[in-house]
Amino acid sequence: MNDLATAVRSADHPRAVALVTAMDAAQRKAELPALQALRRELVRRDGVAPGWDALLVIGAVCHSTPAEAADWLSRGEIDGVAAWDHPPLLGLLEDQPAHWQREVGLRLANRRAGRTDDWGSGLLFRIAEHLLRRSDTPPPPEPNLVVDWMRDRSSTLFRSAVTVLPPDVDLYARLRADSFTPVLAPLVFEGSTARWFDHFAHGRDAERWAPALVALVADGTIDRAPFLARALARLARGGAAREQRTYLDLVTGLEPAVGELADNRRALLAMLDGDSVVAGFALESLVV
Repeated sequence: MNDLATAVRSADHPRAVALVTAMDAAQRKAELPALQALRRELVRRDGVAPGWDALLVIGAVCHSTPAEAADWLSRGEIDGVAAWDHPPLLGLLEDQPAHWQREVGLRLANRRAGRTDDWGSGLLFRIAEHLLRRSDTPPPPEPNLVVDWMRDRSSTLFRSAVTVLPPDVDLYARLRADSFTPVLAPLVFEGSTARWFDHFAHGRDAERWAPALVALVADGTIDRAPFLARALARLARGGAAREQRTYLDLVTGLEPAVGELADNRRALLAMLDGDSVVAGFALESLVV
């Protein structure tokens, strides 16, 4: 095994970073067969090996295009590494050109948005977020990406070492400080998000999503009219009773005015055929 692959395999991060930093693009590309062989070896060992962290980052920067780098990063078997966001590995990602960071970040974000699971480690979301922030790129408005965003903002368990959010304040304050909020918060009704509204709140109102989103509407962070319309349209589509009542809790917190209810009459009429509690709200709203 060559020097770079040996350093990666043994988790000698300083040596691995020093070796790859000294290489030009052609030399890095030439390392890929050995890194791919190492990857196959670690997969056979069920992923229990210290080399995964370095392999994740070193392999990404050895690929010649952002598409190839994103493909390398997004394979499921390295979804649980932990040290990418600490020196010296983090520096390798941050030293890539801004256009590379932007393209890799967007590709990872879109791949997360295309996945149907909503657990996993959140690794791809955290890497994507860091690269998008570093390249001054907003997140793509993908509904399924909201699931990872909500989970990350709900609990420090999933947050990376390079987070830019205040860690010890309530959910509203975290969201208020988050540049992703204006893009992703309006989409909370478009993905499978209901389970995350209170998942990490543990009875604390300050960590519940419904009150936090109502406050963000009140302070103008979220545009009220389209947000309310999305909420009512989501209720009109129906679904499991628990899910529907989660979204209804948010709608009632917004306290829609008579004129706003009139603007959404079609959705209210459709809600009459849904969950009994939702239908009751719709009936009361229609007779105001």
